Amino acid sequence: MNLLEILFLNLTLSLATRVPSAAQDTLQPMLPGPQPAARTERAAGHSVTNAPQPEPAVPALLKLFSKYQVVGLADLHGCAELLAFVEQLVQQPEFSATVNDFTWEPGNARFQSVMDDFILQGREVPYLELAECWRNNTQVHTYSDTPALFHLLQTIQKSNRRLPAERRVRVLLIDPPVDWSRIKSTADLRAKDFDRESHMAEVLEREVYAKGRKALFFAGGAHLGRGGSPLQNLERKHPGTTVNIGIHDGFGDRTDELEARLVSWPKPALSFIRNTWWGDLPPPPSGDIFVGPGGAPIQPAPDRKIQDNWDAVLFLGKRRELTRVNPPGPEVLDDRWIAELKRRKAIVGGPGGIPDPSQKPQSRQFFPADPPPGDRIQRLPFNGLPPGSTKVLPPPKPDPK
Repeated sequence: MNLLEILFLNLTLSLATRVPSAAQDTLQPMLPGPQPAARTERAAGHSVTNAPQPEPAVPALLKLFSKYQVVGLADLHGCAELLAFVEQLVQQPEFSATVNDFTWEPGNARFQSVMDDFILQGREVPYLELAECWRNNTQVHTYSDTPALFHLLQTIQKSNRRLPAERRVRVLLIDPPVDWSRIKSTADLRAKDFDRESHMAEVLEREVYAKGRKALFFAGGAHLGRGGSPLQNLERKHPGTTVNIGIHDGFGDRTDELEARLVSWPKPALSFIRNTWWGDLPPPPSGDIFVGPGGAPIQPAPDRKIQDNWDAVLFLGKRRELTRVNPPGPEVLDDRWIAELKRRKAIVGGPGGIPDPSQKPQSRQFFPADPPPGDRIQRLPFNGLPPGSTKVLPPPKPDPK
């Protein structure tokens, strides 16, 4: 595989947003927690056996850290309901009492000290200086500048300000430390600068496992599945220490039929899926690339099931209920930055172009091809937490002058 093929592979992995299937693996899937007993429920006039058992998602996810060192949560990039859920999660007192690190997939590891100044020290780092953390990553697109992502960083910083230094949650930058200032042409590209999978695992090994810490590994689903992902590489080295959570985004051509079984589920809900009808389903088709233990692309087993790839699922609503956050506009993406992105795209190539930030998107639906069409916007914060599931910290008071 030549360098440009490796770059394209990594770019493709980074753009994966569906809950993917995974490559065939000799390691048996995790059995997180007690296995659900056989259960029958009624849905759409049919008897459904071995039903998954949903729990309110925030306390259920926090409980996982009592057993696992790394909890992988798939990022459906740009999903408003997911980002709002994560905002609720990181504000829980139990989160900072249990979790030490929160991974930031778009963040270039060269700028970890800048992020530490902002998140751990609570300093008011100028926006353009902080933006160096994500604008210099390996991915040549505008998504990292999305205002909702910056708002999530601000939420973590504000929550940390309430806490003593030893309780503050660190944001770990896990993208490779590429230096775009030295890359003038394809001749300057180095494969190791764009090896995202290996670098993610190395950061977690060094900053989490070696230091006896616990981390929420928040990244695109392609980096977390039970195949050749960074999370699975950590599981091979540290058996029994990881659990992963995929995001429900439909059941392919059976979405309407099977989502009828979820009408009574709370939003958001978390459920393990092993030995349930959900876990027994084949993975939906996706464009993901699967990587074996040696690093070479391989085909997933034809009889692989969802439970072979994911231990649990997070349910934020039906597929048609999911919406996108607002993309970055011209107030964030100035002409100089757009010109630099186009320069990088001309060097590395890859799918997609650089969008025009002055053009408004036509729909806020996450899957605009699905009916009903329309412009539905989910406002933050997400108000779907079940009453009494867990308390949310009030907004922090302004710092005294």
